[in-house]
Amino acid sequence: RKASYNKKIIICPIQKFNEPRKGWKYLYQSIIDFQNQFSKSEINLHFVFIGNLEKKHIESFKNFRVSYEYFNYLKRHELENIYSKSDFGIIPSIQEWASISTNEMMTFGLPVINFMTGSAKNIIIQGKNGFIINLKDIYDLSDKLKIINSMSNEEMTQMKLFTYDFALKKFNSEIFEEKLINFYETDKNSVN
Repeated sequence: RKASYNKKIIICPIQKFNEPRKGWKYLYQSIIDFQNQFSKSEINLHFVFIGNLEKKHIESFKNFRVSYEYFNYLKRHELENIYSKSDFGIIPSIQEWASISTNEMMTFGLPVINFMTGSAKNIIIQGKNGFIINLKDIYDLSDKLKIINSMSNEEMTQMKLFTYDFALKKFNSEIFEEKLINFYETDKNSVN
């Protein structure tokens, strides 16, 4: 199922690694902190980085002892293929009102880690379908990576199933449309 390695796959669709608000430096520092607490044989995570990578980002990967791969661009079906093989997602953005990638990953049953920004508190139930990290807190993120690293297959499967069910209930278009109409009507009534 998971290529040639038996590790938990964490997908990180960052888009623009060079854009400070996308949070690459916090994710990078968290991975360094995480890996420094384990021997290479104890690390059970494999990272998949997706986005516009510059040479300096690729060079920085040399500091990783975690396994990883990276892609500058993926076609839709390629991204969906990686989602279907992954176990967790991380959106390290520090200025995000609502991450479409978070919702998208959850519809594939992937629990997600987000910093405490925008709608994270409305869609992530701590420890059930992901983790909310204190803003810019690399040690909080590193601690969550340690939790994922030590999760059993059964714990991971339960989390993924909860996430998938949650996404089906919360993100289907009829429910979204109903919430939007209720919001609009509430907002319209408060203006009058």
